[in-house]
Amino acid sequence: MYSPIHRMSRLALLLALAAPLATAEVDFNLHRNVAAPYVSGETLDIEVTLTLVSDETPTVLGLEETLPSGWSFDSIVGGNTPDVFPAPGRTGLLDEFAWIPAPSFPVTFTYRVRADAASEGDRILSGQGIIRTLETGEHRTAPMATLLPWAGAGPFHSADTNASGTIELSEALRVIQIYNQGAYRCAADSEDGYVPGTEGTEDCPPHDSDYAPQDWSISLREVLRTIQMLNSPGVVFCPDLPSEDGYCLGTG
Repeated sequence: MYSPIHRMSRLALLLALAAPLATAEVDFNLHRNVAAPYVSGETLDIEVTLTLVSDETPTVLGLEETLPSGWSFDSIVGGNTPDVFPAPGRTGLLDEFAWIPAPSFPVTFTYRVRADAASEGDRILSGQGIIRTLETGEHRTAPMATLLPWAGAGPFHSADTNASGTIELSEALRVIQIYNQGAYRCAADSEDGYVPGTEGTEDCPPHDSDYAPQDWSISLREVLRTIQMLNSPGVVFCPDLPSEDGYCLGTG
């Protein structure tokens, strides 16, 4: 026969077993970086990083991405390649990125998509990461939307001589060269349509880096703006948005 003390001990044990287990916090996040503004009908690389801080044991990692209408998946191009990923040409919801078992974190990889040939204007890419742990099952990152700026939304910056939608090191050095000369003029036969110095005419549109004020020279402030563009994933013409020079820096 059980005494009242025994009964109380059994009840305490049953209550303890019925209570939910205390779980460690799962800090699971998605980060996305876009290399440059997209060009209609061309490919665009998307870099994704998934981070996890938790004492729980991850078992399977997944990613869902929703492409803009008419866009399609092309390929995996680098990083920690998923064990499962969409077939080339897949459109809409890409829910087949998976790592089995989950690899060590952070996980970074790059996939390539192709923009619709008829796509114009900025587009949105959205998605979220998914993970399962042994202790508490499924967890998801907060949904994340990324702006995909359109390279054809306006003229390319004067410094962007190869019309890539980005400022490369050689292009930034060209602006610094003009700055060091203290002035520039028009030159139709040069790499960018300009020549450092005062020999030449002023009968062409001023360089886009010459804006504060526009005076046929490039100041230190204007050079620093070019360096800012160099360190940005893209440069997009945005005359209707707040910007010191009419251009916005691309983001991921």
